[in-house]
Amino acid sequence: MSIQSMVREAVSESINESNNEFTRLVGEHLAAGESLLGFQIGEKRLPFVVRILPLVPDVLTRPKRFMLAVTDRRILIVQVSKSLLTRKVSGRHAADVPLSDVQSIVPATGRLTSAVTIHTRQGRKLRYTGMLQPAAECFARDVQTIRQGCGGSAV
Repeated sequence: MSIQSMVREAVSESINESNNEFTRLVGEHLAAGESLLGFQIGEKRLPFVVRILPLVPDVLTRPKRFMLAVTDRRILIVQVSKSLLTRKVSGRHAADVPLSDVQSIVPATGRLTSAVTIHTRQGRKLRYTGMLQPAAECFARDVQTIRQGCGGSAV
């Protein structure tokens, strides 16, 4: 077995383990009969100016990581955290938006990362940043495809 194939196999195995872990975290928050169709990872951070102030402790400026999951009924947002002592990863329900309440999803792409803003019909605005560059556009496209398939309007 060559080094390239060993590295390829190790990376593939790691990606599969991560996907299984993320699917498990979201699966804990699904309603009966609801199915997970896709997800992306994002985060929320304080503004850069606040993060560089020496008076603000590092613990307060750490990003909060989220999974933005698309199901057949809603957008589910799960906050992902990792215990410092046990290293166990857990997920906490942060928010959800029924697909019928989504007014628009606006992806924004920077040089290295991307962000997504979810606008609801009730005027709520949910913004998640720190996504891999194509992730915001993929998430918006996934939601649009699902809404069109369910008879909803395009995002």
